Parts: sequence; structure tokens; C-alpha cells
Amino acid sequence: MSLAGIVEEQIRKQIVDGKYKEGDKLPSLKELALIFNVSSITVRSAIDNLAREGFVTKKRGSGYYALQGLQSRQPVVAVLLSDKLEVGSFTRKQHYHFLIETILKENSKKGYNYHVLVIDNKQPVSVQMLRSIDKDAVIFSGIKLATSIVNYLKQESVPYVCTNWAGENVISLDFDHSKFVNENLDYLVANNHRKIGLLIRKTLVRDVYKHVVGYFHKGMFDRGLPVSHDLVYTLDDENGYPDVIIDNILKRKERLTALYCWGVAEPVIERLKKRGIRIPEDISIVAYGNELFPNKYNVTGHQVEMHRIAEEAMKIIALQLRREDCITIPAETRLDGKWIEGSTVKRIE
Repeated sequence: MSLAGIVEEQIRKQIVDGKYKEGDKLPSLKELALIFNVSSITVRSAIDNLAREGFVTKKRGSGYYALQGLQSRQPVVAVLLSDKLEVGSFTRKQHYHFLIETILKENSKKGYNYHVLVIDNKQPVSVQMLRSIDKDAVIFSGIKLATSIVNYLKQESVPYVCTNWAGENVISLDFDHSKFVNENLDYLVANNHRKIGLLIRKTLVRDVYKHVVGYFHKGMFDRGLPVSHDLVYTLDDENGYPDVIIDNILKRKERLTALYCWGVAEPVIERLKKRGIRIPEDISIVAYGNELFPNKYNVTGHQVEMHRIAEEAMKIIALQLRREDCITIPAETRLDGKWIEGSTVKRIE
């Protein structure tokens, strides 16, 4: 066993045996180095490992304090939700319902406690806010983390995961939107479609909206298909959702042969049918959907199960709480969806 491991084991034993009770201040790193006759670097390594295991916590400007250790109590998972996930109110409520319901079940299975905090977007998450929260781990949903937050989480060895945001250099979790876009385009091209439009909700998580539009443009370009901003139709509550958009699509000089609907297939199909447009005879439809948008029209495309986001988030948190060096947590986890070959695409001969 290394020197750091020996020091770690002895300090842990002192905490477990009650020499240092919950909340007691530990000697400084320099004092501990003298006590164990090792270097301050060795002591810091031991203390960092104890912090990961929940036996020690650091208070800025004050020092290190003893905790019970995660093994002797139920870990507390803080769930931070954006008050404006940039989705419609119905979708946001349903999304939160799936998220919280699943986290509740997963915490119950694992014996974890949890509490939910709704964050005001006008007052973004700060390091000071996180320090004040009772937590052993944090799940962020729809919240973009500043570099200072990520650095704090790493320095304090706080397990965390971000859902609904494909961030850089953070532990994030979302569905594989790039794969969904490309597989749908491949399917349409295989059926000889070239005039393809994208219909997407502007009220999606902002980064998801930007990424999907970007994937669509790149996918069209890579396949030698026409790329133009007027092939992207954005739905929001201010543009006659979705009737005006449907009318604009139908008024095009060059009629689209296929439309890729991102989360809006059902209302689009219903309005097309009311206008006498036949699916797929007059226009083919592919879609990305989930539990919020039932696939009653047997639409071709990907269907995802939103509760999987919460299930996978809890798995990532549980792995981090084990504090084992041999476990590697990927920076990005992308979930797949179920491909459905429905009846809404016509092959162009």
C-alpha cells in the first residue's frame, strides 16, 4: 500500500472510531504531515480520496472537517432544474414529471435521498449557491454550466451530470441527435427524396435546437442535397403555430417531397390532412418523437423514452459515488432511440 493509502486508512479509522466526530475540524495538511511523518503532497492525496468517499469536506478559508462517510449514511442527490428549460409549458411540466418520477424511483432503489431546486435563469447557478446546498452529488437539467462551476465540482470531488445539454468538457447526457438526423436523411435519400425540409420547435433546449439545425444542414450538404435556410421551418407560439408554417410550406414554388419533423409530427400531420394533403402520397414525413408525442400515425423515424435520461443520469451518479479510481466516467453519453419504419414515407420512382 502506498504512503498516501496508509495515511488515508488511518484518518478514516479515526473518523469511524469517533476520534473526529461529524463537523470536527481536522489538523491542517502541514500538521498531518508532521503527525504521519510524510510530505504534504502525500497528505493532500489521502485527504482528497477521503473527500471523494464522503469522510472529509473542505470549507474554503477554514480547513478540512470530518464527515460520517457515504458508506454510513444515505447520499443526498441535489436535482437542479432550470425554471425556463426553453420548452413550452406543457412540455416542460411533462419533461420534469418524467425526470423527477424516475429519479424518485432510482433513489428509492439505491437508498439515496434527494431534493429538487428550481433555478431562476436570471440568477444562474453560482459556486456560492452550490456551496450552500446540502449535497453529495448534483444532477443539472437544462442548465448550462460556467467553467467556474465545473472547476468547483472537480476540485471538491462532487459527482455530477448534466442532462439535456451537450456541453464541452462536462459530464453530460442526452440523446444522440446527430445520429437521429443522419439516419432519417439516409432513409429519405434511399427512397430518392432530395427536396427535404426540417420542421422544428424553437422552444427546445437552445443548444439542442442549434445542434439539430446544424446537423440537418451538414447532413444535407454531405449528401449533395440543396442546403438553404428556407428549408428550415421553426415553430413557436408567435407565428401561428403551426398553421402559418404549414401554409408557407405548401406555398413553396418547389414543393417539398419530404418533411423531417422534430417532435411535432402529430399536429403537423393533422393540419396537412385538413388541407387535403395525403401522407405519404403528397408528402413524406419522418420524425423524432417521445412519450409527449404519441405515434398514432405510425410515423417513420426515431422514438425515444424520456425516462431513460433520468435512469442513465442516476447510473452515472451511482458510479461516481463509488469513488473507485478504476471507473472511468465518459465526458459525454449519448443515448439511442428506437427506429420505427412506419407508413409515412413514399419511395419516389
